[in-house]
Amino acid sequence: ILLRHAAFSVASGSYLNTVQVTLKGDVFYVSDVATVKDLQKRIQEEVGLTPEEQGSVSFQGKVLDSTEALSDAGLKSGDQVNMIPKKMADHWRMMKDMGDGLIRLQHRMSLQGMENVSAD
Repeated sequence: ILLRHAAFSVASGSYLNTVQVTLKGDVFYVSDVATVKDLQKRIQEEVGLTPEEQGSVSFQGKVLDSTEALSDAGLKSGDQVNMIPKKMADHWRMMKDMGDGLIRLQHRMSLQGMENVSAD
């Protein structure tokens, strides 16, 4: 069971005070993390999803590497990151590929239609 607006923290060093994380429609406030890997570990401890199940971590449209420091990615305390579970990411990729395929098909059909019109 996922908890909405859960807050958890550990002793801090030079870490970000709080990062807002959205995952499957739920919002979590995670304190005192320095890297994406730290963030994933904290979500795993709280929610039980492994980093692989959590999927991609993105900030302002950029997918972050698990070894990346949050501050190097431009995050400041209070910023929001999104976790996109692998199954959902695969689904979105599949939908994009289908859409791209339909656009190519429409383009080919319109070109064929133009060839038929000019042949008449």
